Amino acid sequence: DALVWRGGVIRQARLLGAVEAGRLSLKQGRAVLPGGADFALTGALSARAGLPVFEGQLEANSDNMRGLLDWAGLDLRQVPLGRLRRFDAQSGLTLRLPWAETPAAITLAGLDLRFDVSRLRGGVAIELRRRLAFGLGLSLDRLDLDAYLPPGAALGLPAGGLPALDLFDANLQLVIGALTYRGLPAGGVKFD
Repeated sequence: DALVWRGGVIRQARLLGAVEAGRLSLKQGRAVLPGGADFALTGALSARAGLPVFEGQLEANSDNMRGLLDWAGLDLRQVPLGRLRRFDAQSGLTLRLPWAETPAAITLAGLDLRFDVSRLRGGVAIELRRRLAFGLGLSLDRLDLDAYLPPGAALGLPAGGLPALDLFDANLQLVIGALTYRGLPAGGVKFD
């Protein structure tokens, strides 16, 4: 009926699965997370090239994205209260479990995420090795940065630079159809 984790209540948790012909099928994995986020996962765990791999489909939605992110430990005090309200997400999920010398890996393919008035599509691949590696290929239809920043805030590099860039390897491709920052609109923004 209810689980308490990280100070929040997870309700209506349900797992329904079966073991069939060397595969562990997850027919239904569902829970309501803090912030009213309805989370669902289906798929199967099997061996691929001698490695344990889960392949499935992930769906989530919430009318209180801020509550969910707050429960996850993100500090959102600088984001105006009218933002990060609703989200809907669907994605294919592949999870390679760590085995022998092979690190864990997570892939989100066909990601379709709607939050507030924006829509993000694409894919993410993360390899959880000693030096984290990830790839992002994302397209965002529109983003009004002014709506998410405190009044008068400006984007910029921290005083000490970006030492965190030494901690991981990454390939990034990001396209934004319409971007607004400090009242100035820009279209067709691309980062590669």
